[in-house]
Amino acid sequence: MGHSTRSIEEFVELLERHGVQVLVDVRTVPASRRM
Repeated sequence: MGHSTRSIEEFVELLERHGVQVLVDVRTVPASRRM
């Protein structure tokens, strides 16, 4: 799912629209502000 061109509000709305209830952060550097 692309996220880099979406605002956080758009991204969350998209997740909710598709019934996503849990999101797991698997970034190498989870403290990074970059999605």
